[in-house]
Amino acid sequence: SVQRLPDEPCVKWGLCHSLGHTQVHRGQSAADISPYLVVLALSAIAIFLFSSHLADPIFHGLTIGNVVNPAADLFEWFGNVTLIPVFDVTLLVSQSWSLRVELVFYVAMVFLVRNFAVIVVWFVLSLLYVVYLLYTNAPFHEYYTTVLGASLTLSAGALIYYSMKKYRIRGWHVPVATVAFFGHMVFSGDFIP
Repeated sequence: SVQRLPDEPCVKWGLCHSLGHTQVHRGQSAADISPYLVVLALSAIAIFLFSSHLADPIFHGLTIGNVVNPAADLFEWFGNVTLIPVFDVTLLVSQSWSLRVELVFYVAMVFLVRNFAVIVVWFVLSLLYVVYLLYTNAPFHEYYTTVLGASLTLSAGALIYYSMKKYRIRGWHVPVATVAFFGHMVFSGDFIP
């Protein structure tokens, strides 16, 4: 079994499990280290085997090709394997956008959560960005699947965590999180076209 220290950054920020992060020990298989790469490989095999069915509809105009997208060249493969967000590539596994967002914030948290004032500035800037998106009638994916769109929820979580710790506030986070969740649902747009 893998032992972690409570102060390990990914444990403190709750990202370890969702990133598939594990420590490497003797005897671990490659699948233990990166489940995403296994899903990527299986998706590539499925696309190769069933490429003639990518245009088949599966739900409300959604096609298989909307969910799995074949990489066009070596550059796109590199972007899919590394998930580095500077490479604006079509993701083979469309759901991996969330891993890309988490990877960015996993690195950014090292700098963003060291000081309460920085967290407040981060939250205000994130809130202003979402207000800008609302004002410009930006598409749904801008609120939800981009690094800047996800910044509001992550900054709000950091702000609540440090506010509770700093001011010894207990119990108010549940109603705030509930209102924020439903507010996000109401103002983000339709889920099904």
